[in-house]
Amino acid sequence: MQEDIESNFWKEHFTHLQHKNMVRIDAQRLDYNGFLHAVEQFSHKYKEYNPSYENNGSYIAWEATVTNTIKIRLFYQYQIKGSLLQQQGNDFVKIADAKFPYNPFPEILEFLKRKNQYETELRAQQKCNLQNNMKIKIAGEFIKAFLSKHFVNEPTVIWTLEPEEKGFSLSLNSKGWERKYHLDFENFVSQIENLN
Repeated sequence: MQEDIESNFWKEHFTHLQHKNMVRIDAQRLDYNGFLHAVEQFSHKYKEYNPSYENNGSYIAWEATVTNTIKIRLFYQYQIKGSLLQQQGNDFVKIADAKFPYNPFPEILEFLKRKNQYETELRAQQKCNLQNNMKIKIAGEFIKAFLSKHFVNEPTVIWTLEPEEKGFSLSLNSKGWERKYHLDFENFVSQIENLN
């Protein structure tokens, strides 16, 4: 679950980076030599991002480290394509793609310089998610206990409880009938007591 939060977080910022590139005023389109020059300049000037590149004559591939688990990659062959990579096991796997019509290095530099701010935001989201997951788990245990108590005298009623975004889905089954209910986090006690 935490990896999905991290992936989604960085994808959102990567999409924003692409959008800023598309709407930038006075943006410069790059040909092969212009892209190579921009890569060399960036790689020489900002070594703290561990930039590396490969120029094989028909394409240029450039890469930089965003965090220990996230990398950004640019690939130029007639146009600039970007990818965001996330570490999964020992490998980095592509989690987002984008095309950049203009020189993407101004946006990439801004993105990289905000890395610490972004990591703080990500940790806050992960902490909030962890707290929400704990609340869901505790509420689920309370609901199961309430359901067991509520249906103690009705052994033919079979119930299943599934977590949802804003509560739980409760299904009741008994000899020829089935009912479904939504239980929310704040009112599940009164909702269970009013089941018929």
